[in-house]
Amino acid sequence: MELQSEILDTSRRKSVGQKELKNLHNEISDTEEKLDLVKKTFNMKYDQLKEACLQAQNYVEQFKNSQGYSATTAAESDRR
Repeated sequence: MELQSEILDTSRRKSVGQKELKNLHNEISDTEEKLDLVKKTFNMKYDQLKEACLQAQNYVEQFKNSQGYSATTAAESDRR
């Protein structure tokens, strides 16, 4: 009778362990999906930020060029 009780206890623990393992596997899968979504979102935001920085850099260059042009034109006008 004691051996049969141990077998049933072992069987129950095995069943509980299998359920826990399945739950852990599901959590891992869910976490992988979330991480993939975070990675995609990060890459999208990074590309947007990179584009915004490039545009800002272009505006700065245009501003510098227009300031240089204005200063050069003003200096030439003063000479006349």
